[in-house]
Amino acid sequence: MFKIFVEPNDLFLNEVKYIWTIFAFNKGINFIFIDSKDTSDISIGGDSDYTINVSNEFYKLLWEEKYFHTFHFKDKCMIEVAGKPDYLSTAFYMISCIQEINHSRHDEFNRFPYAESYQCKFNNVTQNLVQDCFDKLYESIEILRTIPVKKTKTAIFLSHDIDIIYGSILQDSYHLLKKGKVVGFTEMILKNMMRYPYWLNMIEIMDIESKYGFKSTFFWLVNKGRVSANLSNSDYDINNSKVRATMREIEKRGFFNGLHKSAANTGFDEELKTLNLLNINSNRYHYVKFNPSIDFKNIEDAGIKLDCTLGFAEGPGFRNSYGMPYRPYNLKERRAFNFVECPLNIMDTTFHHYKKSGADAAYKFSVKDKLSEDLVANKPAFMDVK
Repeated sequence: MFKIFVEPNDLFLNEVKYIWTIFAFNKGINFIFIDSKDTSDISIGGDSDYTINVSNEFYKLLWEEKYFHTFHFKDKCMIEVAGKPDYLSTAFYMISCIQEINHSRHDEFNRFPYAESYQCKFNNVTQNLVQDCFDKLYESIEILRTIPVKKTKTAIFLSHDIDIIYGSILQDSYHLLKKGKVVGFTEMILKNMMRYPYWLNMIEIMDIESKYGFKSTFFWLVNKGRVSANLSNSDYDINNSKVRATMREIEKRGFFNGLHKSAANTGFDEELKTLNLLNINSNRYHYVKFNPSIDFKNIEDAGIKLDCTLGFAEGPGFRNSYGMPYRPYNLKERRAFNFVECPLNIMDTTFHHYKKSGADAAYKFSVKDKLSEDLVANKPAFMDVK
């Protein structure tokens, strides 16, 4: 059990304790915070008298509401103190999505654009930079190197956003006939004629996933129809008897239902009431349309325990430069939120809509290229497949 002392400096006390806790969990380090520097194993503070130095300047800028990455990352993605890397402050800045706070430019869906990010500027969206900070911090502290690093197997959180279930007549017809699959085309038409939507195929999906040991999550929209010229919710009624039967079968087989927070201006309470299912603890925002600095608080207030929204729609990778589940930070109240965020690293819509490429490109990226080698050995992926 390591004894950790953090300088009682109101500039950064809570923030340093938060990011140290995430670092320690990542590395499997047992520790306690103590109030005496003299009896500590590791001390953290704002000058060279401490084992680990953090940047006073970074936190001063932060409390002056200098949030955007141009204030902190000049020539590289690293905050420094006395010319040396400040791994804790850099990890805290990245993991907390601070670059997005109060940013004035948004895309057509009112999202923080990838083009505005430091990940775009430095071309490092597929690099697990927070993990790199943790690895280098661990290596820089001699006393920590005396303990073995916790080994964690690569994990995948597989999920499905249920946006539409009646789209097969147009989309599948074209692809099946183009490939000469007349039998498949006929089967699809007959199934739709019997009023069983061809894309209400969660039973088949679960059959496939069960063969490989997966238990995925299905996120359901409770609001139907168009919201605006460029925004629409589902094409199905959440209370349709076949939809409800499918939800029950998902639960029966040990898979999971979740809320797909709609693009409408309805609150969590109303949407959860409409969904009307027990044990709904997870959510993902439709269109990945959310603002972490605002909506993390809405997630917490709704009692959601797991959110799976944090990703860029325009490209695969790490929106907060971290690949592990974590508890986000409430900068306003200077504490951790009480829910877990699972970063969304790979989404099918990214490839077929934004990148105009197909399944082969997604497979090559996620499996063959292994997300720039950063999704292996303790760096898991979180995927959405519609």
